[in-house]
Amino acid sequence: MFWGIVSSVLSVFNTFAYQRSILVGASAWIDSFPRVFYFNAVAVVIVVAISVATIVFSDFARIDFSPYFSDWTILLLSIFASLAGIGGTFGAQYAYANERAGTLAPYSETGRLFTVLFGFFLFSNSSWITFWSAMVAILAIVGFSIDFRSFSINRYCAILAASGLARAFSSIAIGYVVLKATPFSITLFDVLFASTACFLVLVWRRKFPKTELPKLSKFVSLVAANDVVWVATFVISLLLLKDIGIVATSLLGMLTLVLTIVLDCVRTKTLPDRKIAALAFVVAACVLSGSLFR
Repeated sequence: MFWGIVSSVLSVFNTFAYQRSILVGASAWIDSFPRVFYFNAVAVVIVVAISVATIVFSDFARIDFSPYFSDWTILLLSIFASLAGIGGTFGAQYAYANERAGTLAPYSETGRLFTVLFGFFLFSNSSWITFWSAMVAILAIVGFSIDFRSFSINRYCAILAASGLARAFSSIAIGYVVLKATPFSITLFDVLFASTACFLVLVWRRKFPKTELPKLSKFVSLVAANDVVWVATFVISLLLLKDIGIVATSLLGMLTLVLTIVLDCVRTKTLPDRKIAALAFVVAACVLSGSLFR
């Protein structure tokens, strides 16, 4: 539960940092492919730096690619997870660059919905109580966030929903890989594969971004800040996946919503309206029940 809370807090900051870096990149005329390249290339540097810095004191950040070469299933699933992640990233970047985060919020849960559904029946490592707690929480988020009287889905919301589905497939693949490889090995393989793939495409298309150095430096600094938080969140999620399973991990991830509401109340010194308060209560109750009876 503690690490789930830590991961959720980091996810709140990561969401806003991610959108900020995308907007700055777009204003500097850095297209989606170069943006994905920079996000992953900077993450490679961060993961390697963490591994090298801690290798003397601990093997927590140990990187070992031997499972990838001893079992072709691990390699293929890792490549599939990276490709699905790249596809999901492109969709998410396009959506967040053109629509408000608040409008997109309910559609970002589609990935979690499919992750819970597929993860429960594929891995069978969670109780029915945890499964239904996760499903109720997801449906509550979607139900409370959408105005069904004037229900409509613009293309950005639809793209983010499709992006969530791609990320769900990526999560399922990683859910199996995490049983065989170390978290930092998985993280480095993912960002290394993605950055290499994007770099090759950029070389082939000859479309490296041409922007002013100050704007590029600002973008890269924002990417680095985002990636530090993302790496921490991703590694924690991998540890949780290995320890408590994919359904319980997805359920704990919904604490991000509750913490966002609480932090917003503290920042603005106002209480949320009844609808938002009810949503926070339902999600918090689902996380508690699902965690206690997992």
